[in-house]
Amino acid sequence: MNAQRNFPFSDRIHHLPRLRCAFLLVALPAFAAGVSGRAHAQQAPPAAAAPAPDRRELPASQAQKVNVLKPVPGGLTADEVARRALRSAPSVRGKLAELDAALAKTDQAVGRLLPRLTGRASYVRLSPVASNLGGGFVIRSIDNNYSLSANLTVPISDYVLNVQHVAGGAAAGKAAAEQAVRAEKLKVQADARELYYNWLRSSGQVAIAQASLETTRARLKEADAAASLGAITKADLMRLQALEANTELFVKDAQTQHATLEQQLAIVMNDRKGGPYGIGENLDRRPAQLLGGSLPALLERAFSRRLELRALGHTVEALRHGADLVRSGRYPRLEAFGDVTYANPNQRYFPPSQNWNTTWSVGVSATWTVGDALVQNASASELDANARSVEAQQEAARDGIRLEVTATYQRRERALVAMETSRRALDAAEEAYRVAADLYRVGKSTTAELIDAESDLLSARLGDIDARIGLRLAENRLRHAVGEDTGGEKLN
Repeated sequence: MNAQRNFPFSDRIHHLPRLRCAFLLVALPAFAAGVSGRAHAQQAPPAAAAPAPDRRELPASQAQKVNVLKPVPGGLTADEVARRALRSAPSVRGKLAELDAALAKTDQAVGRLLPRLTGRASYVRLSPVASNLGGGFVIRSIDNNYSLSANLTVPISDYVLNVQHVAGGAAAGKAAAEQAVRAEKLKVQADARELYYNWLRSSGQVAIAQASLETTRARLKEADAAASLGAITKADLMRLQALEANTELFVKDAQTQHATLEQQLAIVMNDRKGGPYGIGENLDRRPAQLLGGSLPALLERAFSRRLELRALGHTVEALRHGADLVRSGRYPRLEAFGDVTYANPNQRYFPPSQNWNTTWSVGVSATWTVGDALVQNASASELDANARSVEAQQEAARDGIRLEVTATYQRRERALVAMETSRRALDAAEEAYRVAADLYRVGKSTTAELIDAESDLLSARLGDIDARIGLRLAENRLRHAVGEDTGGEKLN
């Protein structure tokens, strides 16, 4: 089992926009600081003549207005997406078809143990034949022959040698298919929840990206006015214009990612109308109940609950029963039989007459084909080898589960820390921005310092969104890795 397949979304879809956002958040205050330095170098007033600061308006900014991931009535939740995905998942339908095939094999296996009753009706037209017995006594054949017969065969040797293997193998095969269906359903639900949370993350990135673009454009408008007065150089203005272009691309990337994930949501839910979808889950609150226990305890729970291990175990059992069943073919086959014939003419009556007569017979037969023993031994050895192969897969699955649980447990622990630290960072950034804004209004802070505070606030908000979503993603993965979504049922 490859543990990496359990993380199909978070490691791939959001790194590029976040890196570009990080670049912008670093480049913006650095550039602004340079602009501020040039402006002060050109316009610094004499120290002795410093006037009292005049109150001024705060430049247009959206940094303090960003309100992302706010739930709305009727919006989507992770559980709703999981439910709708399960109802329409093609992979689940495929597993259900495999279950139907396993049930059919079970019926076949049981049918082989039942006594076989065969009925036959026939009509035969014979060419005329006359038999001269001498002495003028001649028997003429009856041209039209009618016959009704029934034959009952009871496989006595199967009842002695094969009942437990046939029944056990059929039951194990059915159980393996049932566990495979359940495992696939749980995987579909876990993947659907993960897709939902990544869609939430993209929604937050779009909102932050748009707010960042509005802030950049507001700063560019101020820079245009400053450039017309000679307060900044043309090169500084063009750098800010380049920053605006890069921010526009950042917004487009975020919107593209969000549209792609929204389309994926529509596909997994079989929603032909598609989005847009509203947010129905409140991320302002920490998950109500987190999965507890130490890592060793969680590993033991995973080994006892994961349905993949259970399905592989049942498969091994079915193969072992199959090998024993094949080996029984080395012995003679003992059957009891009975026949009833109602015929016109009945061949057991002599001389034949054009009348309906009934006869019967019962007996026991033993059959054995000399060369079958070698074939049966080879077939049984093949099934034993397949069983050992599945046992090796089971060991590999246990190793994969061990790695999966360990990785998801560590991610969940980091997400818990990130949840707390990101909240403290956001509180500090909001307070820093409030102070910078107040100082700017009374002329005691520069535009560069305000931009710096805005950048820190946007970065903190992005980190807070990632932490809140990251905790839910990690908890979802951990619950699935441990097998908690099976309802706590342990392996038999």
